[in-house]
Amino acid sequence: MRRQQPPPAAVNRQNEKAAWDAEEKQAAESDSLNDAWVFWENRELPRGSARERAGDSYHHTLGWLGECDNIGSMWQILNNLPPPSKFFGSAGKRRSKLGGRSVEGFSVFRRGVRPEWEDASNAGGGEWCAKCTDLATVDGWWVNIVLALAGESLGDSGDAVTGARMVDKSDGKQGHVSYRIEVWYGPGAEANAIHDRLVEVMMEGLTCERPKFTKKAHPAIVGKAPPGPKGAKGAKAEGAAAAGSTAAEEESRKVWQRQMRSIMAKVTPEKAPRLAPQLAALVAGADKEGLEMCADLIHKNALHEGLFAETYSNVCIGLDKVKGFRDAVVSRCKIKFSNRVKDVVNAGEGEDTLERKRARANVRFIVELYKRDLIAGSDIVQIAKALIKATEEGGEHAGVHVEVLCELLTTAGTTLERQLPRDVNPLMQDVKKLSAVEGLAVRHRFALEAVIEQQRNGWKPRIQKEKPLSKEEQEAQQSGRGGSNRRAG
Repeated sequence: MRRQQPPPAAVNRQNEKAAWDAEEKQAAESDSLNDAWVFWENRELPRGSARERAGDSYHHTLGWLGECDNIGSMWQILNNLPPPSKFFGSAGKRRSKLGGRSVEGFSVFRRGVRPEWEDASNAGGGEWCAKCTDLATVDGWWVNIVLALAGESLGDSGDAVTGARMVDKSDGKQGHVSYRIEVWYGPGAEANAIHDRLVEVMMEGLTCERPKFTKKAHPAIVGKAPPGPKGAKGAKAEGAAAAGSTAAEEESRKVWQRQMRSIMAKVTPEKAPRLAPQLAALVAGADKEGLEMCADLIHKNALHEGLFAETYSNVCIGLDKVKGFRDAVVSRCKIKFSNRVKDVVNAGEGEDTLERKRARANVRFIVELYKRDLIAGSDIVQIAKALIKATEEGGEHAGVHVEVLCELLTTAGTTLERQLPRDVNPLMQDVKKLSAVEGLAVRHRFALEAVIEQQRNGWKPRIQKEKPLSKEEQEAQQSGRGGSNRRAG
């Protein structure tokens, strides 16, 4: 039978749509920046606070604002940030607060580079600083430096520039006014070439005086240098330099780890979308060890409380842009799955219940990663087949396989039925056979029968699974308007 051709009008509409899509794609590609840039706010810590007194307090002052990798997203962030003149202090006027926070200024740095000189990309480099006392000039400097960095307008030497800060150093109480722009660069940069081009771009569209930049070096060694005679040479000097470098790397690693744990400690269902890009910005410049640490923290947190599997899988979406992260976190899921019985056995009596719970939480996390296209559906099917086979083989700990299998199917059933219906039916036939095996404990056979019944009901469970309450739901529940302490999902 000859296929009927679409009418000419429909063909024209299809061609127009294809041309429009191609044009949009080309425009998006042409608007892409050579590098991704992250915006931060620099907050002021309360005087006398524990963090203000601590020697490593600076990293607590950084607040992630957004990141951009094309011109549109850059302007979206820039247009939504108040210009410095709107909140910087002046003579007789203290700095205004932003959202209840005392913000000293803004920073913009390449993705993966923190606005700290301890960062490996900044340590051993330096910065060019310029000061002024005019708020209008401050606004112009800030926009010009953002455009220069994002547009790579600092020439070949600008590749070594890691970022810039616009900071309010005024003291309204004493009438002192001072605003400072800082342009940071990494070790080995052609500092003078950066300076010459920097003066030009900072003056574009402005009628103020030319900025007078002063050079400041960033230390490459954290803490005190190793003891030794001044001006030591030869092997002693090389040994001291190596020891200093090791000390710097170790301190930098500790600071990075504290930052990572600090962000992870704040993750909640509401905050996850905002904190995930912060983690991505932090992890983007990490080495393999840092990447493994991040994946380890997320996986352990997901195992600690299965109710938050969705939350941590949402965090993984933001981190998926970091090369190697997905493999790192999936690898941990696979290892935990393979060791599910071993971990229960090693836990011993009294602790085995906790390990069983972690095994179920692990597969629940795997399913949530699958729902977000971070794990293939075929992998979920293979996991189910492996659990069915292990159960059929029996053994003292066959119940562990059944518990994990039931968790897998009840959480992934709806999505699998929609995406891989041909694979689901054979799996459920095997589950039905398992439910009749007399060697299984009665409770495990009942659990398998519950899964079969759930499929008949369109994967709608008889008892809704618990999910963590949002902040609003907690408040409603406390005031008597909410329901139970956990919400169904």
